[in-house]
Amino acid sequence: MKNFKEYLAESSKDHNYVIKFSQQPTEEQVQIIGEWLKRYELRAITPPEKIVDDHKDFIDIPNKDVYKMSFTIGTPAVSYILQQDLRLCSNIPEKYIVVRGASEPIERYAEYDVWNRLADKEAENSGDEHAARLSTNREYDAAEQPPAGQLFGNEYNKGLLKYLAGVADSRPSMEVHPSAPLFSWLQMEDIEPGEPMQDTSDFNAQFNTPKPVTKGGNKEPIDNYYVNSKGTMSDNSIPKVKFVKDPKTGKAKQMVQPVEKN
Repeated sequence: MKNFKEYLAESSKDHNYVIKFSQQPTEEQVQIIGEWLKRYELRAITPPEKIVDDHKDFIDIPNKDVYKMSFTIGTPAVSYILQQDLRLCSNIPEKYIVVRGASEPIERYAEYDVWNRLADKEAENSGDEHAARLSTNREYDAAEQPPAGQLFGNEYNKGLLKYLAGVADSRPSMEVHPSAPLFSWLQMEDIEPGEPMQDTSDFNAQFNTPKPVTKGGNKEPIDNYYVNSKGTMSDNSIPKVKFVKDPKTGKAKQMVQPVEKN
């Protein structure tokens, strides 16, 4: 049987945040920030990286160079409190530093805005034009297919049923055989089965649908790529898509925003 510490370790989650600066932080400031975050159970931190075309942060500071650091801690914290702690320990004015949760809507939109601007420049350099999400063709074009993998349909359902059967197989039996029956005078083996009887037949036998599973597996039904750091699926785990087309051939293609764990 697991002890309390093992259950506590399994229930612990990662909490991801980002720090943005309006200018490149010094090596000393980066080191101080890393040391300070250890009190929040620091698990990972990235070096400062320059963000090109960031137009959503420090909008009142001209000629800025936005730098970003990402870090993961084991202790949940409020972004504003983290920001106040980090600006004080690193001696950075409050106007020049921002701390947010990686999955906060404003941060997700800022990331999308940066990617969208870079994608527009890439399309312009390639001579591509903006394309509609859906074409007027009778059949769906290849570019109109969602970038996500098998998150629905028969194949997904088969994988889910097999995974759930594996979970059921791994659970300890709940059947108990007491040394002395609760009602020794009641002979259960002589009792006729009650009604209604459970129907175990496959009522979808004539259809091409997933069938009942008796032997399970430990493979999860979805790729870990679509699961965030909390172990759940969210809109943040689905990549954003932009559509462009070749003006000469009219053929459309997707430009997909990379997705990071959040």
